[in-house]
Amino acid sequence: MTRYLNPYIEKRGRDDLQVIVAVLDGEVAPIQKYLKEKPLNCEVLTVPGGVSNPLVRQLGILDEDIGTNALILRPDGSVAASLSEMTMTRSKHELIPNIISWSDEEAVMALLEKGEIEKAKDYIFTVAPPFDPKAVDGKGRPLKKPVENYVHLRARAHVYLALGDKKAALNDAEEVLQFLKEKAGWMTLLPKGLEEAEELVELLKKKGEE
Repeated sequence: MTRYLNPYIEKRGRDDLQVIVAVLDGEVAPIQKYLKEKPLNCEVLTVPGGVSNPLVRQLGILDEDIGTNALILRPDGSVAASLSEMTMTRSKHELIPNIISWSDEEAVMALLEKGEIEKAKDYIFTVAPPFDPKAVDGKGRPLKKPVENYVHLRARAHVYLALGDKKAALNDAEEVLQFLKEKAGWMTLLPKGLEEAEELVELLKKKGEE
């Protein structure tokens, strides 16, 4: 798991995430030997008592799995998500970043509600930097537009709107809507956020006409 999480954290650009591996009731010597052979590049802890530890049970881990469970904790210590190995088997490369993106959106929207527009801008522009279509690489070739998480784009659209850049806000909102429409094409149920995305696009179009 750390093989993809550590690069993701480095690319993210904000010093607000930390990966900690907790081994339930493991003997220290074998763990140290393993880490010398295969470093994880993160903090590693042993948890006395394993699943019997009161803190472990409080977090909802009741059985010792052979695989890896993941807990995503907020800065205040509350649990944002608890993921089992079975849940992460096929989508772990996307699942954890998606949960973090939703947390980012909550933080950005909270800043906007408090009127702290510049802080909201700095936050979202760090995790989802605006793309310059005229940007080129060292050889003068046009750069490929990065694929941003749609949740980040949705938050960025609201920031652009707060900044008064209706065109940029609409571009992001339309990209979110397009993504969710494509997702709806292969889902039995409508994806969460589709109606809100449609409403946001309509709102921004009306504001653009004002």
